[in-house]
Amino acid sequence: MISVEFWAIFFLRVNPFTSSGLVSYAAGLALMPTWKVVLGTAMGMAPLCWLQSYLAEGLMEAFSRLLNPLMVAGVPYGIAMVIVIRRMMRPVPASGTSGA
Repeated sequence: MISVEFWAIFFLRVNPFTSSGLVSYAAGLALMPTWKVVLGTAMGMAPLCWLQSYLAEGLMEAFSRLLNPLMVAGVPYGIAMVIVIRRMMRPVPASGTSGA
């Protein structure tokens, strides 16, 4: 039988205004079993994911000439993301204060 924990996660994931991070933290703090969190998340997010992909397909069919410009615009975005991530991964230099 599916428990209250599953339904809590399910309804929080279905709601698009609920912070995903807060749901995950609350589930962790409440020591919910992982399988309930995974199942509730998958089933709760599935309807919105399906709707988004359905609408995106409709938009791409209606505005098919936008596909190539969107793909071209995605290249600089991808490059910028790689640069930002690499800069974030750099070690922080030690401060120049000496104990003299």
